[in-house]
Amino acid sequence: MSLEDDVKALTTALTNLTAKLPAMGASTTASAPSTAATATRGPGRPRKVAFDEVKVVAKKLMDEKGAPVAKKLIANHVGAEGGKLADLDESKYAAFIAEADILLAQQPAEQAESDL
Repeated sequence: MSLEDDVKALTTALTNLTAKLPAMGASTTASAPSTAATATRGPGRPRKVAFDEVKVVAKKLMDEKGAPVAKKLIANHVGAEGGKLADLDESKYAAFIAEADILLAQQPAEQAESDL
């Protein structure tokens, strides 16, 4: 089965499950991820993410997925190979945490495919 077929099958399954939620008494609106990066203060205003939160997530990513994965994510967000977490612009903290959360949630097989 190709990757495209897998994506289509997963999309169809997700659509079908979402359609069944109201019948089960659940809301069909997406709930916010638990990550601190997406919490809001007031309508539509993201809360400020502290550098300490970024460090915690980066360490967790390094511990669980390895240094190469963490370094690649840092480089992608800093904009330079070999960039350091301290070089990360404050405006990119939330995006960094969100992408790190996605990588942390991936299973080893999914991670290998995303590295291609």
